[in-house]
Amino acid sequence: MCLENMRVLLAIASEAFTHPRLMLEFWREDESGARLLLNSAISRFPMQLKQTLATLLPLAADPSSVHEVYQLLAAIPFYTEPATEQSLKNCVDCEDCEALLVLTKPRVLYHEEAKRLGCRPMVIPEGTVAQVCGDLMRWQHAFSAWEWFTLMCANLLGTGGGADDPSFISSIEDATGVARLVSQILKHDFATFITEFQPLVSLYHSVLQRFYALPSPPVDFIAVCLECISVTTRPENQGKKAWTLLARTGFTPYLLSSVSSIESVSVAPGHYGQLLNVWERPRGVYPVTMAMLDLLLNIVEGKGEEDRDGE
Repeated sequence: MCLENMRVLLAIASEAFTHPRLMLEFWREDESGARLLLNSAISRFPMQLKQTLATLLPLAADPSSVHEVYQLLAAIPFYTEPATEQSLKNCVDCEDCEALLVLTKPRVLYHEEAKRLGCRPMVIPEGTVAQVCGDLMRWQHAFSAWEWFTLMCANLLGTGGGADDPSFISSIEDATGVARLVSQILKHDFATFITEFQPLVSLYHSVLQRFYALPSPPVDFIAVCLECISVTTRPENQGKKAWTLLARTGFTPYLLSSVSSIESVSVAPGHYGQLLNVWERPRGVYPVTMAMLDLLLNIVEGKGEEDRDGE
């Protein structure tokens, strides 16, 4: 099946998943219907990340599907990448099957990113078997997509791409889809998943701090990261701490001096103010502002509940 046809079918399936009964049927299926399309995309992960996210996002919008979505991505059975000189390095033919290759030395992915984050890199161990399918190479190596998402975002933060860089644009689109998925899951079950997603949410603070200054900032990605951070400010979820972390990035407006009277108040717009003035107002589209207002509403509601609990 060609990629364009698969995208059309997944788009239709995504609309169908808004119906609770069809969503339930999806998880009961294994190798038929829309589940077959998702399994096909998963088998080529992360090369078909966009198709995977297009299917899982509507499923994650329903609380009854959140755990299934998480578990599916926690155990990806294959790692697929372009068959390049680098990926073929340290590979030999498999003695049992000429169509397969065997890795002779461990392959470490995202080493520098993992070092910066203080976490384990992704390692394809020695002896792992790979199948070359045209210009793709599929390793029989199970891994957590959630850990890979974190390393991918760290890698993205280390790049300096722009609006004329197709690779950077594609990576931003992928990262935006991931942030939407994380936000959906946290909205439905914050307590269960916040520990797992905390390293990724922390990186979203760095996105706000660094990407606003790009010549053509990824406004939609910034807005979705802000939405995800906003979830951590909900009434039961330490709004003051989340706001403090956000303020440290320089994203929020801040006072330039101490307040002696209303007339003397001087406020710096922060990174948000720059995005609003330079990018949102001229276009008449305000995704960052809407996310910012949602965050403020969550903090105010949370403060109100704290006050009531203290009475």
